[in-house]
Amino acid sequence: MFNSESAFDAQLPGLVVKNIIPLPKNEIRLEINNDSDIKLIKSCEQYKNYILLLVPVQEGKGYNPYGVVARIVLNMSGPNGGRYIKVQVVVRAKIKELLNVEGNTVVDFVTVPSFSSNVEEEFAITSLLEKEMKKNPPSVNLSDTVGIANLKKGSNSADFTDYFAFALKSRPSEKIKYLNEPDTTKRFNYLLEDVKKLNTYKDLEQKIEENVKKSISESQKEYYLREKMKAIQTELGDKAKRDEDIESMRQRIKDANMPERTEKKVLDELRRYQETPSQMADSQILKNYIEFLISLPWYKTSTDNDDLTKVADALNKEHYALDKVKERIIEYIAVKIMTKKNPQTILCLVGPPGVGKTSLAMSIAQALGRKFIKQSLGGVKDESEVRGHRCTYIGALPGRILKGMSEAQTVNPVFLLDEIDKMSSDYKGDPTSAMLEVLDPEQNHTFSDNYVEEPYDLSQVMFIATANYLENIPAPLRDRMEIVELSSYTKFEKFQIAKEHLIEKQIEVHGIDNTQFEIDDDAIYHIIE
Repeated sequence: MFNSESAFDAQLPGLVVKNIIPLPKNEIRLEINNDSDIKLIKSCEQYKNYILLLVPVQEGKGYNPYGVVARIVLNMSGPNGGRYIKVQVVVRAKIKELLNVEGNTVVDFVTVPSFSSNVEEEFAITSLLEKEMKKNPPSVNLSDTVGIANLKKGSNSADFTDYFAFALKSRPSEKIKYLNEPDTTKRFNYLLEDVKKLNTYKDLEQKIEENVKKSISESQKEYYLREKMKAIQTELGDKAKRDEDIESMRQRIKDANMPERTEKKVLDELRRYQETPSQMADSQILKNYIEFLISLPWYKTSTDNDDLTKVADALNKEHYALDKVKERIIEYIAVKIMTKKNPQTILCLVGPPGVGKTSLAMSIAQALGRKFIKQSLGGVKDESEVRGHRCTYIGALPGRILKGMSEAQTVNPVFLLDEIDKMSSDYKGDPTSAMLEVLDPEQNHTFSDNYVEEPYDLSQVMFIATANYLENIPAPLRDRMEIVELSSYTKFEKFQIAKEHLIEKQIEVHGIDNTQFEIDDDAIYHIIE
């Protein structure tokens, strides 16, 4: 009824086949479990057991414009009511329209016979194919009865290319071109290209195998697969990704607007990183160093609020009483506004825990419109905690000061040095001496961190320190500070703080409103006592 030599218009039931590209002159075995497909197979009896095999497109809905006419030569029962069928593919078909006939998909199509556009070229490619096949025979699953020798004896070139292409160990997405191409000369070219590609893959795999085997000993065989994966990743593009990262870092260095000297040094370090193999520990050390310098703010500032009334309002809103303390803070900020730079002394808020030292510092930052950064110095007894480690060591870190600046992303944040009275010294160095450089306005415009190894300007930072005990602050540090003492609250002040601030906050925290909770003054005083 159908043949591969002449065009023929017809209609046949259409069955969708997935994960396989059907090609003429091949046998295909299929397992049918879907009820609608079983019904469709049954309907093929009235078409003399012919069927049209459809191939879904990879990208989404729809079907490939070409399918194949096939004949069902075996139809037997499978488990759970399914069917096993074997079909012989006869000829390509160009799909014209899909119809619905009694609930079955019926395809209107025309058969497409193969033709040769250049017989001489096919013979030349046949010899080249034979050479490639000798290099790597396993690249194609050909039986003994069909092969290059049979083609040389005069086999049909159209049948040969279809059989050969079906046997190729390639993915369906790479084989679809054979289904869509009736010209055998072009199919020969596709075959030569694909077999060469498969041989290249095989050579590359053998090369990787050899490299891996050289790099591991007999006692390390359990790492074989992991090492092989690393080698494959290296071959497939780790270098390209690294080059892309380096170019991205180079652009970010230029965008960071560093001082000219610092930028030159960072670009030199980037060149070292580019020349250092990624497997070496130095590679990650260099990358961490470069990334940190890029993350530092060098000139970016936030605009200050110079309205003292707003500053006073912000302090009064969050803090009850402490009138003398707030007055001293406003005087301090007034000096900053008049001189357009930070005062020579550092504010140090001294008082017992819970009196509002940290929240006062936060209110100052909020009132000025600056970023707020806090670093706790309790228990710091190593100078490198303040000044950082040498970046050449594995695990080296910058000091707490520059780490805080990286988080602030501006050069003029309000920087809280919490519990400065709890710093101590030991054999690893005296952190107090490093903190003197941080707080001294004559030195901190060129602060030197061991990790960065480049001068960094801290002169625009408003440092505020807190302490519980004034006598525990080292004398050299105390000389650079403006001490503001916060005493404990009286019973009446605690009552007012609870009434105006704490109760309202707790009601909000617990998701209730004023109608659901009530507390009288006597209860508040009882809690205070």
